[in-house]
Amino acid sequence: MVRIVAREKEETSKDVQEVFAEIEGAFGMVPNLFKTYSHFPPLLKANWNR
Repeated sequence: MVRIVAREKEETSKDVQEVFAEIEGAFGMVPNLFKTYSHFPPLLKANWNR
């Protein structure tokens, strides 16, 4: 049972899409971990920037 849905790029805000673009550039895709972080953009940005 999925409790937190991994959001796709089209379902996110513009600032999250920008972070997703950076992640996709590094990995060639956006891993599900980062897609779930997109529910709380500060967490997504903090984990991507470290």
